Formats: sequence, structure tokens, C-alpha cells
Amino acid sequence: MELLKKQFAIDLGCPVSAFENNENLFITANANNDMRYWTRNNGTIICHEGHIYCRTDNSELTKKLQETYQTTPADWFTEVKNIKKLTTILSEFNYEIINASPFLIPCKQSVEFMENEHFVYYSEEEIEQFKGDKRFSQSFCFSETDPDKIAIAYVENGEILAMSGANKNGRHTWEIGIEIIGNHQGKGLATRLVRAITQKIIELGQGEILPIYGTQFTHTKSMNVAIRAGYKLGWTEIMIASSFTRI
Repeated sequence: MELLKKQFAIDLGCPVSAFENNENLFITANANNDMRYWTRNNGTIICHEGHIYCRTDNSELTKKLQETYQTTPADWFTEVKNIKKLTTILSEFNYEIINASPFLIPCKQSVEFMENEHFVYYSEEEIEQFKGDKRFSQSFCFSETDPDKIAIAYVENGEILAMSGANKNGRHTWEIGIEIIGNHQGKGLATRLVRAITQKIIELGQGEILPIYGTQFTHTKSMNVAIRAGYKLGWTEIMIASSFTRI
């Protein structure tokens, strides 16, 4: 997917043409705010379509990882025996793994959904009314660097039963968050809202914004929501930070 490669190029600090060789990539570059939030640590390892794309801000560490993994397929990279190996290499340079997550992307460039009278849309400015509302800690981040761009709530009789939000997370990606309020789980609201906000992001982005959905490997309920909403696993990412400086 072209947009994803454009964002990966920013996250790694390399030109998009670097992906043309169809090889594992190892780049030394510092983080910046055009990168996705999750890649703004001291390093990241992206496993995508059988390839390893790695960036660190330490040239010697980058070199060591390249020597170790230059010809390694990404398919089995997160096996426990390799994670132990990676951890050993990182510790030599006082770096460590701080997270490992799956990220999902839409299966298609458009997602069909039925308009629903219960959907209430909120613009970037209107989202401010929810600042400090503890019900929506997963839907919004209220960050100047990664601003919330759009939200859709599911409302019945004036009550918000569920909320989905999307924040700018990288130059070409908006990340979706979802929240079900109270005892309204199991009604399919999360799937409907993810599908709805995905379509809205695609419309607003006009071909330049890709909706993404991040979660944890153990959160099967969350992954299944995305799958039912028309998503597929896009890539796996390992976040790396210096033992001395973490964001």
C-alpha cells in the first residue's frame, strides 16, 4: 500500500525508493514529529510483508542489528528465542524493548456502511468539549503534537453509549480509538463505529490519509472488532528505547 510505505519512509528516515530493493532495511536516524507516535522512541523494528524495517538513533546498534538480521525473514521474528536474542543485543548498547504491538489497516480503500440516525459526528473543534471526561481515555489523546481530528458517537435518548475517535498520528496516518460506555458491550457498537469513522477518514483524507488501528496481541476482542469492521493485520512493530531516555 503506497500510503503505508510513505509513512514507513518517514518513520525510518529514508526515501520511499529504499523499499524498491525488496530487502530488509537498517537506518540510523533521529526521531521527529512527522513519525508516528509509536516510532518516536530511540528505535523501532517494523515487520511487514516478510521484511524487517529497522531504525535506531545509534549507528553502532544499527550496524549490529544489520549484521545480525540482514537476510532474516520477518515471518518468525517475534518467536521467543529471537526476542531473547534481540534483547541481548539491545542490552549491549543500553537499549530495551518497551512495547510490541500489531497494527491493522483497512482491507479496501473504501469501507461500506449504512448511515445511522444514532451516529453523532464531532469535528476537531467540537472534540474539545470532552477534554477531562474520563469515559473517553481511549478515544482521544488531546495532544498538540498528535491532535484529535474527528469523532463519532453512538447516541440513544441523548446518552452516549460508545465513542470512536481518530487522531493524527504521523504525516499520512490517523489512528482510531474506540470506547464502549458502561454495560453496552456486546451490541456490535464498536464494529459499527470503527467502520463509520474509517469511511469518514478516507473521505476527509482524499487519498493522503490511511486509517490505522493499533492494539495488543493479547487483546483479541479489540482485534476482532477491527477485523469485523473490514480491517486486516498490516504489520507488527517492536518499539525500542534507551535505558536512560524513554518517552
